[in-house]
Amino acid sequence: MLSAGCSGSATSALYFRVNHAGYFPDGIKEAIIFSASEIAGTTVRLMTAGSAKPVREYILKNNRGVWGKYKYHYAVVFSDVKQKGEYYFQIDKIRSDNFTIGNEKYIKLLPQVLGFFRVQRCGATNPHLHGVCHLFDSHKVIGDEDFGEVDVTGGWHDAGDYIKFTNTTAVSAYLLALSYVVNPALHEQDVNENGAPDILEEIRVGLDWLLRCNYTETRLITQVQDMRDHDVGWRLPENDTLKYDRPAFLGEGKNIYGIYAAVMALGAKIWSTRLDEKEYAEKLKTAAEKFYSAAAAVPDLDIAFTGMYQDKSYQAKLLLGAVELYNLTGRQKYLDDLRRLSSALQPDYWWSWGDLNGLASFRSAQIAKTGYSALEINLSGFNQTKDKTVYGDAGIYTWGTTTTLFGIAAKSMMYRLLGAGDIFDTLAIRQFDYIFGKNPWGKSFVSGVGNSSVRFLHSQVGYFNNNNLPGGIAAGPATSEMLKNYNITRKNLAGQEFNSADVVYYDDRDDYVTNEPAIITNATAVFAMTLMLTFY
Repeated sequence: MLSAGCSGSATSALYFRVNHAGYFPDGIKEAIIFSASEIAGTTVRLMTAGSAKPVREYILKNNRGVWGKYKYHYAVVFSDVKQKGEYYFQIDKIRSDNFTIGNEKYIKLLPQVLGFFRVQRCGATNPHLHGVCHLFDSHKVIGDEDFGEVDVTGGWHDAGDYIKFTNTTAVSAYLLALSYVVNPALHEQDVNENGAPDILEEIRVGLDWLLRCNYTETRLITQVQDMRDHDVGWRLPENDTLKYDRPAFLGEGKNIYGIYAAVMALGAKIWSTRLDEKEYAEKLKTAAEKFYSAAAAVPDLDIAFTGMYQDKSYQAKLLLGAVELYNLTGRQKYLDDLRRLSSALQPDYWWSWGDLNGLASFRSAQIAKTGYSALEINLSGFNQTKDKTVYGDAGIYTWGTTTTLFGIAAKSMMYRLLGAGDIFDTLAIRQFDYIFGKNPWGKSFVSGVGNSSVRFLHSQVGYFNNNNLPGGIAAGPATSEMLKNYNITRKNLAGQEFNSADVVYYDDRDDYVTNEPAIITNATAVFAMTLMLTFY
């Protein structure tokens, strides 16, 4: 978003980039001001929004470098300002958008980001913004054609489409459950006053569907619907012309069985303690133990029929299964497996539905008290990168950039939760800054946060609700080289002047690479914000 211009000349325009979700009082605080022309030596005033009184003055110096056609970027660091309130920056008569110091917006944002899952609900699960849908999942099982129909109704649509995946559902439900375990006090909100925190109700939607996916003793559905879902045009899920033709897909692999066991075991722990539902907890425990045991006899990796969400390794997910089963049962076998698997875990320098080595390293270290080297090495690499980028982000631009950046923030705070120190806190905060507006486009990638948040998400439900998608998170910028592989016709090109030759972002409903929301992104965001609010 163009925040301000010194004059009508494009070469003399100034742009402010701030975190629209707010700055933590005790954290590092940084804004970026940039221009196509030299502005070193310019005085910047930090002002209170209510009284318009100056708080501090800063002199721009030390050009951060070039982004796109803008050659001059300057950081204003105002970490010494800790007073909660609303502020803005001003240069002469030009001012930035208002922003806050305080964590209140994050606390309010947390249930909104969680609420995205209700929009994604499938079946008769009381969804939000659309009707009951897909009540005939599924008429057949690909890979087990002799079985017949199987009931895999419910769960969550994965992204802007209406396909459902065991892999991303299990990872997302696991991250939501872990968010509750890390800081239950933060997640006790019970809007419908039925005695269960809203986050646990949402996790239950995922768990119930995953239980249905186990349709025989050790057979597991890993996907519902195929790529034809993308070919029938935009529609609300209740109007899906393929609602009677949504095949299920059989799958097996240590990766899928591992994360399945992990979320079932963690769910069993929560449901047996917080909710005292012993029968349901026992059902989850049985499923966890069964599939963890069965993992020894299946291939390392599930081969997805459609090629979507294909893991590269299984170790982290199987390790998470061992961790949660040990936490649940205390059995020595799971502790032995935990130690064996964690000792071989390598840094993956990433975060996604399939790159969870840092998370597995963290969870195993909580038990074994050692063995978090994969997490530490991972973070050290990201930490070095953040000091080389203009905006202080970790410099990863891919399909799902915001997921990865939220994941890096989460990893940073996991390190602190282990009692290993706060040396990566700045890394975490800078990823939040980038996601919430301190980026080249001035765009908050979380819908509804700030004056220039993402609006035209690649979401069918959002589109048919006048672009209203509470809690929706854009996938974020991607490399132009990657986008060459996809034939996307865009209608909204606003903000493209801030694209670089190498990295681009489009707030366009047809751009499924940079602008599609997905459950894994929101689950990672909930987890990252939970960890951040635990300390800030």
